[in-house]
Amino acid sequence: MTKYTLETKLEVVQDYLKGKDSYKGVARKHQVTESMVAKWVKRFRQYGLEGLQKKYRGTATCPSS
Repeated sequence: MTKYTLETKLEVVQDYLKGKDSYKGVARKHQVTESMVAKWVKRFRQYGLEGLQKKYRGTATCPSS
C-alpha cells in the first residue's frame, strides 16, 4: 500500500475544491484513485487539516497469564 504525504493529500483536496475538475479528473492528474480523492475531501471537510494527517493505531496486546 502506498503512503501519501500530508502535502500530497492537501494538494489533491485543494485541486478538487477549486471546482474545476471532478474526482475522476483530479485522481488522474495526481495518479490516485477516485475513492482516495473522495475520502480525503470528506475528511478535510469534516476535520480540516487534522483529518488528512496520519492516524497511528496501536496493536492490541493480550496480557500474559
